[in-house]
Amino acid sequence: MKDKEHIIGIKNKVEKSFDIIYNKYHKLVGYVIFTIVKNKQDTEDLIQDTFIKMYESIDDFSMRDNFKYWLLQIAKNKAKDFLKKKKVIINSDYIHSISDEKEAYEDFDSILDKYKKVINEEEYLIITLHLFHKMKFREIAVLYEKTTSSVNNIYARGIKKIKEYLKND
Repeated sequence: MKDKEHIIGIKNKVEKSFDIIYNKYHKLVGYVIFTIVKNKQDTEDLIQDTFIKMYESIDDFSMRDNFKYWLLQIAKNKAKDFLKKKKVIINSDYIHSISDEKEAYEDFDSILDKYKKVINEEEYLIITLHLFHKMKFREIAVLYEKTTSSVNNIYARGIKKIKEYLKND
């Protein structure tokens, strides 16, 4: 089944449709939130808040829009609002010592962990979102308010660094 069928199900209050969408997107939503709040417990709470907001706002979602992007915007806004409430300034580095809470997202971290010494945090974030979460460069660009070419360049630079490292290793 496609997302649109499940979205219609959620609009019609079908619990199974909500469960399917939650299971499909909760890790991606968590990853986006974690890159902003950098705390496992806060991330878990904000994942729940994001899906509650999605459920409450599903009637506002237009079927012509990209659901994944819409959901990630909710997640991003929830995380930013949370930080504002805590009066924490958002660090321009999206991942600040992600390894401190590695157990939360070890499936993403474990593969790229050995390359962290050759790629910067921004390259790490974009590579992870693109390769592991299958996000398109334009989706990442919109989410992080960058141009698509900028995201593409950051990704290519990170991959080039990894290839150089592998060649020299």
